[in-house]
Amino acid sequence: MADFKRLEVKKKARLVPINYKENSFWDKYQSPIIVKEFAAVTCIDFSPVPPHDYAVTTGSRVQIYSSSNNTIKKTITRFKETASSARFRHDGQLLVAGGDEGVIRIFDMNSRFVLRQLKGHSKPVKSAQFSVDGLHIVSGSDDTVLRYWDIATETSISDLHGHEDYIRSLSLVPSSPYMVLTGSYDHTVRGWDLRSGDSAFKLNHGAPVEAVLVFPSGGTCVTAGGNFVKVWDLLRGGKPFCGFSNHQKTITSLVFDGSHQRILSGGLDRHLKVYSVEDYHVVHNITYPAPILSMAMSPSDSHVTVGMTTRLLSIRHRPHHKIESSLPTDSHASLFAPPRRARGSRPGTQRYFMRGYDLKPHDDDHVVSLHHKPKYDKYELCLKSFNFKQALDAVLEMEVKKRNGKASKVYSVLQELARMDRLHAAIAYRSPPEIIPLIIFLRKNLLTFGYTSFLADVCDIVIDAYGHELSESKELRIQFDYLKQVLCRELRFQREAVGLLGVIDTLLTASTVEWSKGRSDEKKVAVSAKDTIKMDVDTRRL
Repeated sequence: MADFKRLEVKKKARLVPINYKENSFWDKYQSPIIVKEFAAVTCIDFSPVPPHDYAVTTGSRVQIYSSSNNTIKKTITRFKETASSARFRHDGQLLVAGGDEGVIRIFDMNSRFVLRQLKGHSKPVKSAQFSVDGLHIVSGSDDTVLRYWDIATETSISDLHGHEDYIRSLSLVPSSPYMVLTGSYDHTVRGWDLRSGDSAFKLNHGAPVEAVLVFPSGGTCVTAGGNFVKVWDLLRGGKPFCGFSNHQKTITSLVFDGSHQRILSGGLDRHLKVYSVEDYHVVHNITYPAPILSMAMSPSDSHVTVGMTTRLLSIRHRPHHKIESSLPTDSHASLFAPPRRARGSRPGTQRYFMRGYDLKPHDDDHVVSLHHKPKYDKYELCLKSFNFKQALDAVLEMEVKKRNGKASKVYSVLQELARMDRLHAAIAYRSPPEIIPLIIFLRKNLLTFGYTSFLADVCDIVIDAYGHELSESKELRIQFDYLKQVLCRELRFQREAVGLLGVIDTLLTASTVEWSKGRSDEKKVAVSAKDTIKMDVDTRRL
């Protein structure tokens, strides 16, 4: 005789897919360490070399934190005014920082001495970095000029003009040592050839640019400004690849993770968003207590640090677990070898009895699998013995006892009864106290996503079977009134939604074929709203 096949419980469809692998990765970061700084944290940068200490720019000082214990190792206070954009060189031996004085300083990380002072900008320097070769400095200032410095001579090799507003971000191209991208408040991103001093290309972001990122290959760049991010294909002449907006306020910073497989964005809406570079969808979100000004992630993905406007520095650390050796061991030899005369391994002890517990089978061993007798629920036993009425009672009782409910199991049992053509027999010929639990279930789950179509047919069976008994039972009449209220509320929503769809159709039809640039976004929003409402209506109707 064939074994009884267990009932397959229908799961509710998720409206938004959840990436459990991503969530488990980010959940491994421990609770954040909150440090109160002297001023707003405007820049954070990790050293490219282990142990990946990080520099925090706050007020008129730069503080170097240890990545091992997240405490301050060194403090650099050689600034007369507010410091900005403290960045490490690729070897971690030097640090460059700008400031409101317009002077760029280069520090030795061992002695904290000022090795060079580069003077030439007439306004605050908000972005400065070492070149790819580490022998030059690239800096952008509020005077709208990009300067290319020689560290040895402390002189400016070239001054690059082209922006019409403050330069607030720059990014080097790893695959091209003489190419740099700058983002400005004039809504543009420019690519510069440092050898010729000319602008190679110009990208219009559409809002003041706060951050620029370039992929290691140099063929793609990401820009952030306003509350949206754009991805550009540089190999195709700077054509926009895609754009997305997941923040409610201005995005202030963009960074890669250590493997360049994720992009992190932080904004004034207090959210840190994590995107996958495969489809640029949000895979994780972290909320902070204050607007985010700066952030960074260590090359080893062990730290996520965030600086906020309220002088707070948040440090999240993911501990590295010790990895056990994967070399094969001769477990059979250890099993049959005479026990060592060590403490706790004498005959009669638990360690002696448990020796060989972690024995692993070899490839040539014959493994006898243990057959476990399946354990059925009460409603499955009733289905197995063809007691359909008792099966429905058992699953409804389970749904009532559980606080969170077992709607999916009740729904699956009802569908199984309908498939066997025994649904009417299981529902009919009941007393009012016996049918009321089913009516309560229908009232609670009739509008659940994915259940409406089938449960509406169940409601028809219940109404046909017990509609004539309303005058005999007060409790049954009350439950039918509740069910009627649910249906009326849903019908009222359907009418309002259909009317709203008609209004949106009228607006879209009246719009002209050629939309101006300023109104194109409004049309996209209107179309998106219409699709959302239509999808909601269709979902409820099924």
